Amino acid sequence: MKIFIILSCCLILFSCALFPPSGKETEDLSKDEEALITKIRTLLFEGDINGAIESGRRYLLRYADSENAGKVRVYVGRANLKLGHTDRAIEVLSPIFKEDHPDRLKIKAYLITAEAQMAKGKISNATENILKASILDISESQLYKAKELLSEEEKMLTLADLENMAEKYNSSPLLFFMLERSLKLSERGADKDYKDRIVELISRYTGADLPENKGLERGIRKRELSPFRIGVICPLTGRFSKLGESFANGAILALKEARKRGVRGVEIVVGDTKANSLEAYLVAERLIKEEDVDVIIGAISSSSTVAAAQVAQARKRILFSPVAPERGIDDIGDYIFQDLRNYESEIIAVAKVACRELGIKRIALLASDNQLNRRIELLLRAEVEREGGNICLADYYKEGDTDFKENIDRIRAASPEALFIPSDKDDLVLILPQLSFYEFGVQLLGLSSWDFDDLIRMTGKDMTGALFPAKTSTNDERELYNSAAAYTGQSEEAANRFEIKGYAGAKKIIDLLTVEIEDMNLREKMEYLLNNRKHQYLKSISDKGILFYTVRNAEKVPFLSHKSNQADKNREH
Repeated sequence: MKIFIILSCCLILFSCALFPPSGKETEDLSKDEEALITKIRTLLFEGDINGAIESGRRYLLRYADSENAGKVRVYVGRANLKLGHTDRAIEVLSPIFKEDHPDRLKIKAYLITAEAQMAKGKISNATENILKASILDISESQLYKAKELLSEEEKMLTLADLENMAEKYNSSPLLFFMLERSLKLSERGADKDYKDRIVELISRYTGADLPENKGLERGIRKRELSPFRIGVICPLTGRFSKLGESFANGAILALKEARKRGVRGVEIVVGDTKANSLEAYLVAERLIKEEDVDVIIGAISSSSTVAAAQVAQARKRILFSPVAPERGIDDIGDYIFQDLRNYESEIIAVAKVACRELGIKRIALLASDNQLNRRIELLLRAEVEREGGNICLADYYKEGDTDFKENIDRIRAASPEALFIPSDKDDLVLILPQLSFYEFGVQLLGLSSWDFDDLIRMTGKDMTGALFPAKTSTNDERELYNSAAAYTGQSEEAANRFEIKGYAGAKKIIDLLTVEIEDMNLREKMEYLLNNRKHQYLKSISDKGILFYTVRNAEKVPFLSHKSNQADKNREH
């Protein structure tokens, strides 16, 4: 008996060794699930619609019963709709209506389904789904989207459909608009009985006083929903008025281009800072309180931008600064963003050159501990991992430090193949000689902040073999601006830096509005755009590419010109 008990215990212990507790399995599955959801969102953000659909399909096969399945169905449904696969969009969304999901998810599913049904000519079904969405806990932006969908109806509904919907959805804030739209369409030739019946439905279910045969505009009060409003602040009077006018004109060009491409529901409101920080504070207050803007873009000077940013942060409205020269304005708060485009472009190129051209897999980062460098780490990590490598260590020093021995020791222990240092010239003249002194020789990588003759003159020997991009320009933004000007029939000859930046800033906001991702508001999308997204600069960069320098014999010499198209083709093959 004792032998049997001993053998049983041994078998149990052996089985536990082979099959660990389910809690760890659940944790690993949860990580895999979250990673797949993140991948789907990233693919959607990057515009890889087919990739998002395929990843969504794999997710739904593996995690059909997960509480996140409804969210993924919305992703996949929207992606299918973008490709014109209306039946697939409707099919993948249909389970959401039968399951227990939050209103915000069902609203999105109803509106996507309605859009697909409209594309198929099923106006009655589409209208009913729009009304179903509107009686849930719908936000104003979703309500505006629903109204725009109703506005696209061109076929008249039958009286039976109208009566049925008025009865079932009489609490809908869009019932009035739907009936009003039907009455307008009836002017094309419907009989008197049809029109009179709609007037009766309007009176009964909306309480609108519409005397018989008096015409819609006499008795019905318009219930307009507010569009998305972008505030543009810049000096329109005073000594910098020319720069402010250019900035505002650029933003207005972005809106013109968007409208010509079919974007609706966006307005721009311009405010004059008068090149004065107090006035910038006051105009930001006015735009938020009186004009109810959702986002502020501007200003021109750093002091005016800081003043407006304090208001925006307090009011929890986004402020995006595409032109203020002082770094660190976004440290004011999580609603404040600066254009880090040059950093983004360079980091992406550095990751591609290191991993693709040099075959490096393990990269360490050394930087001063501030918010900008933390963002740089996130972007570098994402790009290196996309290229098949990893960041083996991110080590930070306090601003003002002069002794880097402990940092170097920690980095040496991580055994990197390359060290990326995004520091400026003042820190580099201290760091680079210490790397040589402590005989830590790895491939050095930097940003265009390394491209200074004084730095090379002082530390040229210590920089031997380092790779860094040449100082970048805004040529890619200028190309986008010129394309938009040509597309809208506007002259592009007089465009200056401020006009281009005004255009680029407004375009970035408008483009983000069209990127619909579940559980992401505009602030989160801005953060995602600046920190994690695979950036689109490679698609518009000039044929010259980005020039990389290396240092030999204490002189910088061209190393290669990184061209996106060729690099991508090499990767494919």
